[in-house]
Amino acid sequence: MTNKLVTIILPVYNGEKYLKRAIDSVLNQTIGYDKLTLLVINDGGTDSSSQIISNYQKKYPELIHFIDRENKGVAKTRNEAIILTETEYLTFLDQDDYLDQEFVQKLYQEAKTSKVDVVVGGYRRPDEVGSVRKTVQPSDTEFGKFITMAAWSKLHRTKFLKENKIEFFDNSVGEDNVFTFKEIMSTQNILIINYIGYNWFYNTSSVSNTAQSSLNSENQEALERLLEKLFQVNDNSNSKINEYFIVRMIVFYLLFSGRNSTLSEFASAELKFNSIMKNYGSSYNILTFIPKGESFSIKMILKIFYILKKMSLLNFVMRFYCKGK
Repeated sequence: MTNKLVTIILPVYNGEKYLKRAIDSVLNQTIGYDKLTLLVINDGGTDSSSQIISNYQKKYPELIHFIDRENKGVAKTRNEAIILTETEYLTFLDQDDYLDQEFVQKLYQEAKTSKVDVVVGGYRRPDEVGSVRKTVQPSDTEFGKFITMAAWSKLHRTKFLKENKIEFFDNSVGEDNVFTFKEIMSTQNILIINYIGYNWFYNTSSVSNTAQSSLNSENQEALERLLEKLFQVNDNSNSKINEYFIVRMIVFYLLFSGRNSTLSEFASAELKFNSIMKNYGSSYNILTFIPKGESFSIKMILKIFYILKKMSLLNFVMRFYCKGK
């Protein structure tokens, strides 16, 4: 693997339905197999994923490095893969997703030309019938680095990740957020390019679309762990934009998960999250700081949330918003 340039890390757990599409998108990369490694770790699933990967590995032994082991979870699997990576650069691919043909070559060329630690591209959200539900192209602004908190759609310099101990957070919510947040804090050498080559599949049955969709006690505890971790990573940075991102994230988790929650669950979660903010010297007041690169619609959502909280009307309005039973 040492003569290769880029490793694509593909964690798999019961991914048989879309796995072939993901692997085929790697096989179709224009950069060539001699410069590429696909590192696939089957994380102890029970479906036919292992057999699918094994069949591909036999056909493309020069490209595919396959590890089949017991379940450890996606965060530990990705962290293990980073340690195993020997190429100069790496990128991540989720089992339901797929890459455009020139994705790796485009990001690699940009990384080598600009000599940066991270190259950030955009992504689109195709659904089952091929319709694109959403397209995201981060702006080349300071806050543009925060628009895509997932680790995919980017190319990362491997040595940079290892030297700065940038790892995924082993948590049921937001493992990518901690990884990307620490990455942003660890370097100024991040390049945002005007290119979309990653396809984040809109899968209505995926864990990310269902498991986090309420503020039950389990999700509240996971979100509390995430917020504590982000504030700890941000400790003593005195960065308004970092604090803004964390509080912004709190609001959006409250709104996203609160929709399918009861009013009491929402109120309980908001109270706990507010307490965590205060423990780290933060508050909703940071929402009045709007960084360049933030979208108009999100500015309006945050402004309304801030005003409602300031006027003690938040829980009153949320009784009409929360639909949980």
